Amino acid sequence: MTFGKRFAPPAPSKRIKVGSGNLAESLRDDSGVYTGLPWDGADYAPCNYAVGHLRDYLWSALSRRNNRPHPETLFCAIGSIAGFINQKHVFLKLREAGYMIAPPAIDTINARNGLTLYKGSALSVGLISDPKNKQHGLEFWPIILNAAIDAGMDVDGQPTPESMQQHINEQVEARIVQLRVGMHQQPILQPHELLKVVWPVVERCFSGEIDLDDNFGRAKLAYQCAICGYVAQQFIEKLDGQFPVGVALTIAMESALYTSRLPSTFLD
Repeated sequence: MTFGKRFAPPAPSKRIKVGSGNLAESLRDDSGVYTGLPWDGADYAPCNYAVGHLRDYLWSALSRRNNRPHPETLFCAIGSIAGFINQKHVFLKLREAGYMIAPPAIDTINARNGLTLYKGSALSVGLISDPKNKQHGLEFWPIILNAAIDAGMDVDGQPTPESMQQHINEQVEARIVQLRVGMHQQPILQPHELLKVVWPVVERCFSGEIDLDDNFGRAKLAYQCAICGYVAQQFIEKLDGQFPVGVALTIAMESALYTSRLPSTFLD
């Protein structure tokens, strides 16, 4: 299934003439143009297909008999994937710059649930927009925030990334990770548990190996966090009016912040 046929990214970064029928009608405006993607050239097909495969896999895997997923778990899953991928990309950049990224060079903390978590605000780079970041424009938070606003969410009173990070810091003392939503709006599994369940197929979505008939290669790690953002955007659109957008935003982002602190060997 080709993601590019139905994809609707958020705020425009560039404007390109639309070909006949190759993108969703929702991308068109009166002048016949559509918003540009953050990837192009050789990355266009691998990234588009990765979005489509990841979206369809999570929707199907987390759906019940009525073909409707458990929304809380759906947004926890995509956030958890984004967070761990973000960490992988941050660590890759640090290694390329010659930094050691294993203890004792990186601080850790023992959580009450038995996990060892990394410490440091640098792990949120790639999740939260930072103009100084060379990957500016590919971060998870701005993509899902724009999607939520487009869906009608009022930003007043919504949690900020900083307050979400503070809440996640406090979860180190918890035996069960509780996201800052209602008791009846928690995902079925905790972020790290859900990540372990879905990761084997998620990796195939990014590698292109999930569809051997149309394998255009691996989506680059630098784009994978943004890919998760666009998948979350499509979930928000698909569940329009059926699930509180602010809750979806909080679940996705707090899950991402939590899994970005997991040990890099967590999925080994």
